[in-house]
Amino acid sequence: MTSSYTVLLSLMTYDSNGNKTGFPNVTFTDESSKPFEITESVAPNSTVTLFNGTRTTSIGPSTVFTLTLSPLVIDPLYRLTWSAGTNPVLRTDRAVDLTGRNIAVTMLANETVNVDALANDFAGVLVGDTVCIPGLLTGDVAGPFNEANVGFWQVLNKNNTSSQLQLARTPEAGFSGITETVTVTSAAQFFVYSPGPIQIGDYVNIVNGFSSPVCRTWKVQSVTSRWFEIMASDPLPSLEVGTAGAQMDFYSQNKRFFYLLVDQEGEATVNGVMNRVSPSQAGYMSGLLAKSGPSYSLSVTNKSAQPMNVKVRGT
Repeated sequence: MTSSYTVLLSLMTYDSNGNKTGFPNVTFTDESSKPFEITESVAPNSTVTLFNGTRTTSIGPSTVFTLTLSPLVIDPLYRLTWSAGTNPVLRTDRAVDLTGRNIAVTMLANETVNVDALANDFAGVLVGDTVCIPGLLTGDVAGPFNEANVGFWQVLNKNNTSSQLQLARTPEAGFSGITETVTVTSAAQFFVYSPGPIQIGDYVNIVNGFSSPVCRTWKVQSVTSRWFEIMASDPLPSLEVGTAGAQMDFYSQNKRFFYLLVDQEGEATVNGVMNRVSPSQAGYMSGLLAKSGPSYSLSVTNKSAQPMNVKVRGT
């Protein structure tokens, strides 16, 4: 069911002779998101977080991402791969290296597979982790595994010698699998990583470090410990190496529009940027801050000696 949320902002002023003047009304309508409302009381010299969907990564001054166009024949899909510098830790890599191993994949009757290696090869793996087997179906070069086994798997179980994993397909993937034995020639052909912090469906705001068409807000379509993918309707460069330390903000909550009312002198910090908000008359006529566009964190600090009443509405 589609929801609709409409905000009408009107500013009316008067000149020195008492004649009414003003500006045209501003209307904001959102037909894709549900409205929300938050009310809080903030003590003097205190800060309250009203919402915060920020995901924590380890992107540092030396971290470099490379943008490439995926060869998959779907809506233009672009991959941003960690290519140099500090590991951004999009997901925590479990340091599985099966190079030189003969790996047996065995189909089971319940649409799962067992993967057998040597003792302790999977020592760092936890139940709930994700296994990526790259291949043509993931937009990578063909590897040693049959394409029926290529893709993403979830770890259901690990045996007591850490030599065997039982895997099931991730919820978003249809089942495919086949029994086979292959020789792995590089760690990149079978790698394992944690379930977070970055999730499919999160948003990423690429602030700088790439050309202007890339520096926008995108929805994360897929993510591993080494790369994440976005989908773009407008053309982007087919290949671009970002500058070191490019700022990327990942978040789970995307507020498209909100307005904030406060009845005392305060500071509103939106996406890490502070804005001073002052009421026309403290305790009587509210101060207003309105913002459209991606907003993923909002906190309010009461700068007065009186309790502050705060109300946020938006979508």
